[in-house]
Amino acid sequence: MRKLIASLMITTAFGTFAHAGEDGSLTVVELFTSEGCSSCPPADEMLTELAQHDDILALALHVDYWDYLGWKDDYAKAKFTKRQETYNSILPSRYRLVTPQMVFNGRSQVAGAKGASIEGELQKMSKQADSVSLTIEKNASAFSVDVDPSDVNVGRADVFLIQYMPEIVSKIKAGENRGKTLKHTNIVTSWEKIGDWNGQADWTVSQPFLEDGVEGAIIVQAADNGPILAARKLR
Repeated sequence: MRKLIASLMITTAFGTFAHAGEDGSLTVVELFTSEGCSSCPPADEMLTELAQHDDILALALHVDYWDYLGWKDDYAKAKFTKRQETYNSILPSRYRLVTPQMVFNGRSQVAGAKGASIEGELQKMSKQADSVSLTIEKNASAFSVDVDPSDVNVGRADVFLIQYMPEIVSKIKAGENRGKTLKHTNIVTSWEKIGDWNGQADWTVSQPFLEDGVEGAIIVQAADNGPILAARKLR
């Protein structure tokens, strides 16, 4: 399925890039961050800006390996540390673990809050087509997720349901960010696999609605933390 790019352009702090088309195609940006990391607040602010655009799914994944510095991040999860470590074993990176770090569609990464580099990756991703067709429909009590193959053989894929809190404010009382009030955007609270897809046959699953105050998305990703093939927000 081709990603349709509308002619309307928008200008952000990162430069100019296009809105997604009517098919809802998204660039997925995963920010690996921590409340215990003094270098992370600028990247958190960048993610807040990115989250304002309907062609980007901006997600904050808090990692737990800085908790020993004096502040335990309540939103950190060991599974997010593992996810980041797996990415850095696949993608070109000098690091095994580092914060802040952004990963773009599971295909590339930028370590640090480097605006020019982030802009460059967003430009690249905005020109890529979805590799599969992903459709989400709501009924009275649930939503259905339908994945259809494209002409490209993408192989096995994982289907994930991501739940996140749109906005959270934390007052940091210890550690490197002691005394700061941090505003977080789209903190991921749950990243659960809801199915396997063989890359060939149509695949459908039903899921209950999300709880009030929580937003969600569906991501189809090539197996073993491969490239993200398609993503949609649950609206």
